[in-house]
Amino acid sequence: MNEVHEAVRLVRRMMRKILSGKVIVAALMVMHGIFLIIIGLSAFFAGFVGIYDMSNGRVTPGSIVAVLGVFLSWIFLLGGIVSFLCAQGLWTWQRWAFWLTIALEVINLIAGGFMLLQHLFVPWPIVMSMLVSGGILLYVLIVIGPRTLSSS
Repeated sequence: MNEVHEAVRLVRRMMRKILSGKVIVAALMVMHGIFLIIIGLSAFFAGFVGIYDMSNGRVTPGSIVAVLGVFLSWIFLLGGIVSFLCAQGLWTWQRWAFWLTIALEVINLIAGGFMLLQHLFVPWPIVMSMLVSGGILLYVLIVIGPRTLSSS
């Protein structure tokens, strides 16, 4: 009988850890989504400077980079919106949200690495985004894990 009580206590401790992990991951996903949307909007609106320069006949490397930034900003905006959806899905224990979160964070890491290699933007926001993506990915894989969601 004592072993049963110990097992129940162990399960309760594990569930508390998983529930607190769910809250942390959902909060990180929302913050990361806001951060990605801010990066995307700033790159989008900064691109209008390049479009204005190019429309007035001043084609410089800076204006070309700014126009390219408009197209690349949609990646960040889409990532921010999907991040909000993943946070909502993880909050409600949806299995699709677990796999979509993993895919989103891997894509964020790859896109961030590509952005750093191209030297198109200031590196610190991209590095911050990559650090948050890596942290979310590790936390989701270690704390939540696919087996947690298979029972729900």
